Amino acid sequence: MRSRSKTTSNAAMRSASCPARRVVGLGARRCRGPRYGLARAGADNEAARDFCSRSESVSGPGARLFGLNLDTRFRFSTGLLPPSGPPDLAFEVFGEAPPAPPGPPLYASPVRSLHGEPGFSLFREGAVDILRFPGPLEFRVDGPRIRARAPAGTPPHRLEIAFLGAVMAFLLEKRGACALHASAVATEGGTILFLGGNRGGKTALAAALLRSGRDLIADDIAALEATREGLIVRPAYPSMRMWPDEADWFLGTHEALPLVHPDLDKRRVPVGPGGFGRFLDRMVPLRRVYLPERGGTGPPKILPVPPSEALFALLAGSFLARVMETAGDRARRLDLLARVAREDRVRRLLLPDGFDRLPEVVETVLADR
Repeated sequence: MRSRSKTTSNAAMRSASCPARRVVGLGARRCRGPRYGLARAGADNEAARDFCSRSESVSGPGARLFGLNLDTRFRFSTGLLPPSGPPDLAFEVFGEAPPAPPGPPLYASPVRSLHGEPGFSLFREGAVDILRFPGPLEFRVDGPRIRARAPAGTPPHRLEIAFLGAVMAFLLEKRGACALHASAVATEGGTILFLGGNRGGKTALAAALLRSGRDLIADDIAALEATREGLIVRPAYPSMRMWPDEADWFLGTHEALPLVHPDLDKRRVPVGPGGFGRFLDRMVPLRRVYLPERGGTGPPKILPVPPSEALFALLAGSFLARVMETAGDRARRLDLLARVAREDRVRRLLLPDGFDRLPEVVETVLADR
């Protein structure tokens, strides 16, 4: 039985979701790795450890994620792509304790830290949005500028997890996208999303498609956006987060992979050159959204979902639904997700148990037109 401890910030982000839970262009960059990774289950662990050491990378100044160029001197341990043009965003970190909040929060997570602090809070001071986490950590969002404050000695991974998760989701929402808690993979017919929580199997489903030769778009946050050309999904960054049993199956071992967080069993898996599978740095049209459900021992099945039920599931799978509602962004998000439901893009995916059944699931999904 897998051990899956949860950090306060992760739980807070889930509580911030709903209580139930430019189109493809030329010149896109594809980060290529071995088509099937270096190892399958039972493969030689030394080869897998070599894979881990060669794949580990540290981002230098500046980065590219979610199709945006980031100007920053913060060094991410998650391997991010280098910027490809002028900056769209700027991120600065100051090693000092943040000031007291400017007043009562617009939103405060019901999840509390060991010291009784909300796991996540949103404040507003004029035109500046303030995202606050226990520690305290503070991210001030002023248009394209993000300034973080944390007491000296704060572990960098705490800043990184908050920035790549809730902060980027908030920024994407402010720029007109909808951040869904989903993995996303580019296929011949467009991007496939697997919507779900931490136990939904969305990463394993994405990894199985990568093993079949498809390209990763996102692993945890899928940024859906409406353009003149249609609905598209923004590329996140070339990394996945796998539980130990997932890493054991797809890579042969999890032991040498770096932890995402010291208190979490998930491991960081680089995607691209020297890593697992491929990453596509391109905005790709949306093809389908799947709602994974465990279906026992039978064959995988795809079932239709009525539009009203599809909309409810999309709202439940939004990364920051309650937060964005309190920020006054409910109508835009509802219109976007209602469009997805109305265009009949949502399907229920019944999954047989076991990693060894994933090839059947991949075949079924790719045949769904």
